[in-house]
Amino acid sequence: MEDQAVENILKSIGDPAQEHALGRQGVALAERSGEGWIRARGPDAVAYVHKLTSNDVEALADGEGQHSLYLTGNGKVLSELYVYRVSGDELYLEVPAAGAATVAQRFEMFILNKDLIIEDASSERVVFSLQGPGARAALESLGAAPPSAPFAHALCDLDGVSCRLIARDRFGLGGVDVIAPRAEAEAVADLLRKAAEEHGGGVVGAAAWESLRVEAGVPLFGADIDGQVIPQEAFLERSAVSFDKGCYPGQETVAKVKYRGQVNRLLVRLELQAEAPPEHNAELRHDGRVVGRLTSAAAVPGHDGLLGLGYVKRALAKAGGEVTVCSEGRGDCTARVVPIPELA
Repeated sequence: MEDQAVENILKSIGDPAQEHALGRQGVALAERSGEGWIRARGPDAVAYVHKLTSNDVEALADGEGQHSLYLTGNGKVLSELYVYRVSGDELYLEVPAAGAATVAQRFEMFILNKDLIIEDASSERVVFSLQGPGARAALESLGAAPPSAPFAHALCDLDGVSCRLIARDRFGLGGVDVIAPRAEAEAVADLLRKAAEEHGGGVVGAAAWESLRVEAGVPLFGADIDGQVIPQEAFLERSAVSFDKGCYPGQETVAKVKYRGQVNRLLVRLELQAEAPPEHNAELRHDGRVVGRLTSAAAVPGHDGLLGLGYVKRALAKAGGEVTVCSEGRGDCTARVVPIPELA
């Protein structure tokens, strides 16, 4: 799937620190159409997606959604998914850009004689995301009634344009995604921008979006989550795995970790004494030994140095401590390991 982002439809303030504050205190508005969308429809659609993914798709009612995963046979993450049931026989799958092509190809590969159609729906829609404590109020000021249950979704009318609202809290501050028809994207963007500004917010750019994510400790597929990660290492089993459903690819490994053992490494926050981000996957060393890897780093207003995310050995993840970030060509730096208490 190609990146379907709508260029220049929203212009950010241009000050990442100010934009970060908008997301923390008001509303951060961004266009997120680079994420892929797949439509699955037909009598076998729900059962088909249910058997390929880690969560209980068959339990979804119309208007509900869920976080899920598409795994390899040995339990590694091929992609994250967000599954939305629109009607009895129709689902929409939101897939991170880094995993969209893989998911679309593999889902089509295994259809065989099933009574369903898999389609790329990315070009039909534009996705706007409002994140922050004022997100819901901004939409309510437009006469919309955003759903409240996580990943729940509903159609609404925004000044004559039919849009779908999804309860999508991306940074733990409250949030709603707005799915608009591509033909009406500019009109909806202008409407949302004005509402955000009236509720203490505005348009934010990529740097501020990334700093909000890293500060919140939210792993990103393609950076912090890849084909080497087992769900429990990134705490994904808490929202994206059902342990009560039947078989799916990778189910045996995920179940064994839960019932018979534990993973050897865990996702942590890192406080880096550095001015520039080290290379992605830079080695983390403790007492001269490699204990993990750095997967994200960003300048976050209000914090000295950089904040990052990465994986370290389980004992260090639980206890915290200091590590050396070994960055070829950029110089080494020290970092403090901070367990993620709401996850650990």
